[in-house]
Amino acid sequence: MANREREPVPGAPADWLFDVLSAAVDLIPGVRLLRRGFERRLLRDLEEHLGAANAQAGEPESRSASASTESADVAATPSAILSELLERSMEQTPEEAREHAFVTILRQLVPDEARILGALSDGGSHPVLHVTAASALGASTRRLLSNVSSIGQAAGVQLREMTPHYISHLVELGLVELAPENPELALKYEILESNTQVREALAQVGRREKLSRARIVRRTVRLTELGRKLWVACQPPAQEKFAPKKSH
Repeated sequence: MANREREPVPGAPADWLFDVLSAAVDLIPGVRLLRRGFERRLLRDLEEHLGAANAQAGEPESRSASASTESADVAATPSAILSELLERSMEQTPEEAREHAFVTILRQLVPDEARILGALSDGGSHPVLHVTAASALGASTRRLLSNVSSIGQAAGVQLREMTPHYISHLVELGLVELAPENPELALKYEILESNTQVREALAQVGRREKLSRARIVRRTVRLTELGRKLWVACQPPAQEKFAPKKSH
């Protein structure tokens, strides 16, 4: 015998009477609008209540995040940083200390400066010129140009005009030094003295400062002991890849 689909059981008489009365009331002009407005107000009040509850529930998390930020700021105070460094200094080995020092130094270099270190890594030196202006009486001396050198060209740096600044920075880091004049580089000094910047500086003193005289100071740039140790310890595996480009 086939199953018949069951008909819905009619509700209780009270429920039926309530539905009839609700439908009749909705027919009265304005009542349906009042009911819809009341329902919208209930929904709005419910949303505001839930929003306030969620905000209150999330407040401890925000406070904890703020507290963690404040604690991080406190941990980054100079005193805390120094304490951490001193603590690490007692635990590290000499090899670890050397590695940390070299990493810190290398992170302060730009690629062009690394190329200059590579060009000096063979132990040789390159000419450097300073141009100074001194009064006729020798009372005062000031420098017009510093660290004019051919090392930038020899190293194949991309910004040749930055070579004097590269040299100054490497001197500050203790990786290179400016040694006295090297007589074996006499020809290179003479070529360097024909540099446009050098000739213009000399001419400027002659034109504008009648009571002053220009002077060229010859120096050489070379690696320091620290520079040599850093290069030996940190030089790239394929050193020939980073060698200065040969001019044709």
